[in-house]
Amino acid sequence: MRRFDTIFQNIAVGRMTIDLPNVPSNGTVTVDTAHANLPLGTHIISWAPVTDATSMDDLIVNWLIVATDMIRTVLFNPTGGAIDPASIDFEFIVGSVNPDIDP
Repeated sequence: MRRFDTIFQNIAVGRMTIDLPNVPSNGTVTVDTAHANLPLGTHIISWAPVTDATSMDDLIVNWLIVATDMIRTVLFNPTGGAIDPASIDFEFIVGSVNPDIDP
């Protein structure tokens, strides 16, 4: 088993607030949020809400770094009704894969 800090390098912790929009029934919405010091090739390793996130309980969420210093949050609503989540504070861990490890 490999240690986490040998697989990833440039590990950092960040925090941001996202004002999530209304997500229609069986629909997808994307939200782009600027955040400094995120070069391309960086991966979102883990994320968690630090404020009440019960308003997004039924949503499927994916995060991607799509441009330098830009995080895209993709929200999918698989339910039969629209969901309008509240603004939520998130903390996340980012890092880039160590190019020296063997696959």
